[in-house]
Amino acid sequence: MTSRLPGCSLLLCAALSALSPLESVTAQAPSGWRKLAITGTVVPANFLQRGKILAYRDGTALRVYSALTRSFAVTTASAAATIRYANDVLVVVDGTRFSAFASYTGQFATLNLGANAQLVNPPSQGNDSIFLALDGTDLWSFSGFFGTWQRITVAASAQIAVQRHVAVVADGTRALGLSAFHDTWQQLTLTSAATMVAADGTVGVLASSGQVHGFSALRNGWSSNVAPSAAALLTTNDDLAVWSDGTVHLGFSGLRGTFASQVLAGAQATQSSEQVAFVQATNGIAFYSPVTASWTTLPLTGTASVTTAGSLAMVVEAGRVSGFSALRGAVVSRAFVSTRTGNSGIVGLALDNLNRGALFSAQTGTWTDLPSNQTGAPQIATNGALVPVAGGVAAYSARDGKFHPITTGTAPILHAQDGSAILAVEDTGSLRVFEPRRAAWLEVKTSGQPLQVTWWRTAMVAIDGMTAFGYGAFHGRIEALALGAAPIDVNCGSESGRVATANTIAAFTALPILSTPWQTPEFRRTFAAGADLDLHLGVVPSTAQVYMAVAVTPSGANIPGLGEVFLDGPYVLPLVLSIDARTAVGHTRLPIPEVPGFPGAELFLQALVLPVSGQPFVTELASVYVR
Repeated sequence: MTSRLPGCSLLLCAALSALSPLESVTAQAPSGWRKLAITGTVVPANFLQRGKILAYRDGTALRVYSALTRSFAVTTASAAATIRYANDVLVVVDGTRFSAFASYTGQFATLNLGANAQLVNPPSQGNDSIFLALDGTDLWSFSGFFGTWQRITVAASAQIAVQRHVAVVADGTRALGLSAFHDTWQQLTLTSAATMVAADGTVGVLASSGQVHGFSALRNGWSSNVAPSAAALLTTNDDLAVWSDGTVHLGFSGLRGTFASQVLAGAQATQSSEQVAFVQATNGIAFYSPVTASWTTLPLTGTASVTTAGSLAMVVEAGRVSGFSALRGAVVSRAFVSTRTGNSGIVGLALDNLNRGALFSAQTGTWTDLPSNQTGAPQIATNGALVPVAGGVAAYSARDGKFHPITTGTAPILHAQDGSAILAVEDTGSLRVFEPRRAAWLEVKTSGQPLQVTWWRTAMVAIDGMTAFGYGAFHGRIEALALGAAPIDVNCGSESGRVATANTIAAFTALPILSTPWQTPEFRRTFAAGADLDLHLGVVPSTAQVYMAVAVTPSGANIPGLGEVFLDGPYVLPLVLSIDARTAVGHTRLPIPEVPGFPGAELFLQALVLPVSGQPFVTELASVYVR
């Protein structure tokens, strides 16, 4: 009989224990760091970096790193080549050659097109995971999640819109929508030719006579609705589209694929962030959430100021402060005289003139008073906050609405900012990072000298002499790397980090080996129940058994020879990921039903990886927040 290890679900521990002969073997999980030697001297100006993509121009060679596969690929790029890159995809246009790199495959795919072929994506807009190339009447699409070029034929008069994860084509009475997450064009037949098309994030929209149509990238399908009045103005922002004529307001969700309307007379122009749209009148505010695909109203008795970011709106009135959570589709108010507010997209802050006040979590929909032993102003991050307290620092987690303190020296340095998911404290002789998924403080010892700390979104790199420490909010571990020489360049993208010495590039990933595309609350992508959950396994050719739980422990169970397991509570489901012969990346899809119990849950995953060559290992902790 197999006994259960602390912090390890029963059946997972049984599976791992079957590999007990490996107890004398060191776990073989690939490092989050990857080094690349460069001939000559590294030129920092030659780097291109965004999201999971890190590229370096080395003469005519373009070397590109994927944070998901933790590997470099190379292609040629002449001095005249145009390079376009986004979070999950990079394209090199070199004459008639279009070479695209997908972060989820770690490989290039190349097309040779006509002399007049061009990329459709405007350079100035927010591109993310789709690029389109138009060659006469051939429209080619490339998704960073799949890594292959696809062709459809469109008329010369076709209207085309593309942004982030969605593309929309209006071709006479034929409408086409493409989701980067599915990579299949979905057709809708119109009763009349479209008069406009637009795309933004997970939303594609178009209008035809008397109707508006919405395409959902997450649901991979079209929905239609009676058009609002001719005076209605359209606002799009990432996961939402809202038409408003000052009285009737119609919202479409790119996450749910449905429409919802609200009446609020005398409303001003629509304002929005990625997951909040609102219209304001003298007697109230109506908020739209694409996460719940619903409207929520807040009555007003006087003047109110509203700020939005990400999934959160903060409303300040005389004697009252309110937080609207798009993740929950609800407003929560409390009596408070606020002189200053902050909004990181998931965490809201309300302070009085003495820096006392409370934090609001868009995840839990609750207000939490700042600690009574607070000694300084809070610093909010996307997924939490750091608060100086007597004798140390307390980390606030948006997941549980609680504070988790540590004892520090007399002058700790706090590293946190709104818009990023890093909560780090630099102390004499140590660097500590708060990991909200496990409500745990991680620590590494340092030389005691001031660190050079760089972070953005979900990735952090700290330099201690000739040692680099990397941490990723999805990766969940602090990993050290001996550089061997003094660094000359340090930078972070949203999901990757880099350190360069004179002759070496060291790339770091913020992602676990087993990963999902969904990022809330650490970053922008939200997963809604009723859709398919994608799981990707990068790094090494292998098969893998994936285990899922609804709870984790702060300190995991160390399985000798395999690694650390954090899953706790009931065993949920085993899934097998197999090798993709083309990319050597594992992939599977798990339908998540839209039933009570799933919305608001966080699912935690780890995989037992069986490489084609090498020893088995357990992956880092992965998670997905379901709404």
